[in-house]
Amino acid sequence: MVDGSDSDHILWQQMRQGNDLALGHLFDRYVTKLINYGKLITPDAGLVEDSIQDVFVSLWTNRKNLSQANSVKSYLYASLRRVLIRKIAHQRTENTTHNPLDTILAIEDSYEQWIIKQQKENTTKQAVAQLLQTLTPQQKKVIYLKFYEQLTYGEIADTLQLNVKTVYNIVSSALHRLQRELNETSSLNAALFGTGSWLGLIILLEQIITTSTGLD
Repeated sequence: MVDGSDSDHILWQQMRQGNDLALGHLFDRYVTKLINYGKLITPDAGLVEDSIQDVFVSLWTNRKNLSQANSVKSYLYASLRRVLIRKIAHQRTENTTHNPLDTILAIEDSYEQWIIKQQKENTTKQAVAQLLQTLTPQQKKVIYLKFYEQLTYGEIADTLQLNVKTVYNIVSSALHRLQRELNETSSLNAALFGTGSWLGLIILLEQIITTSTGLD
């Protein structure tokens, strides 16, 4: 019997065995997270929703050929990312003479916009934007997955098709860059911490910098 409280592992196994209720529970569990993740890649909400549907239709259609996923969450994130990039590249290739590779690279650089939109105060928005501008597109992406979606290093590696050590190095360099920028820029500290608005990301980053000692 399928239960919505079952673990990802159990639901995935039941889905592979042909249980459509298990697929529905996985959809309900992850649809909001997938929408938020998809909006980092494109602001086109309709395209994101259609792509999520495509991911789950593909899961069901190909269920007999699927292996047991080590992490269902990272599998779904990686699948959505592939579908979106393919669709966006296809759309833009039809409408422009630009190199498709330029399109794919441009897609990756939208993570700070989502984070900034979560803040209500203009001064805080500007401070966060200034801080995130110091990171590379790849660092922004990994920081989002690590501290907003709380994926492990292994899950991030699976999602982005990197090895775990590379992901750890990206996070470490990003954290030290943010710490250095905060220490060197008093106006950023004042904007981020002087308004009474605690920013979960920044506080968490500060904590991780001083306490993190290894891989998840």
